[in-house]
Amino acid sequence: GNVLVSDTGNKRIAKFTADGQFITQWGGAGSSAGQFLEPCGLAVDAAGNVYVADVWNQRVQTFDRNSNPLAQWSGVGWESELPVNKPYIAVDGQGDVYVTAPEYHRVVKFDASGKVLAVWGAFGSDAGSLNAPLGIAVDSAGNVYFADSGNNRVLKFPPVR
Repeated sequence: GNVLVSDTGNKRIAKFTADGQFITQWGGAGSSAGQFLEPCGLAVDAAGNVYVADVWNQRVQTFDRNSNPLAQWSGVGWESELPVNKPYIAVDGQGDVYVTAPEYHRVVKFDASGKVLAVWGAFGSDAGSLNAPLGIAVDSAGNVYFADSGNNRVLKFPPVR
């Protein structure tokens, strides 16, 4: 029932109650575990673990429900500091992590340890291509939805096991 916010400008994650009362924060500028340089997308799995797209450090960081660092792995395609390069992240019911790479026009599926399981997209506008994917969601059946911002559409892909 709590709300997590990527406070990008302050290089932190903030946690609030559902009615907006501040609970805690973690992070700070840097590249050590638990620090951020441009935290953007975040997601929470069924166990309460938090996944953060730490863009300028070019990594995904994971934290337990008490904001203790658990793991990190390299992101893909997050080299630039352009405003459009803001990756989003989602987690499915099996704990697999989906991350957008807007400037590379693709989405990557990782397992919880950072191993690449699948890649979607290439630049274009056909049914299998993407143009600056931003938002992402996974439903309970494992279908993946991409907000393909450059093509002004939402795409749905079936589960990849």
